Amino acid sequence: MSKSQTPSKLIDYALAKRPIFSFNQLNFSDTKFIHFMQGQYLDATVVDLHQFDIKKICNQFLQLGIKNNYDK
Repeated sequence: MSKSQTPSKLIDYALAKRPIFSFNQLNFSDTKFIHFMQGQYLDATVVDLHQFDIKKICNQFLQLGIKNNYDK
């Protein structure tokens, strides 16, 4: 999972407090996957929901608008 972009489905899962197992071909671990499937979520992916708070997003848009007005 990229640090700059988080798929909306992962955000939905985090909001629902569902465990997320993220992997790719380069870092797949059989052991971690088996543990995850057995309900051991120590290696679950954590999504920082604070960065998606609507107040924070709105403030970012407002700051973008303020910055663009000064650039004119």
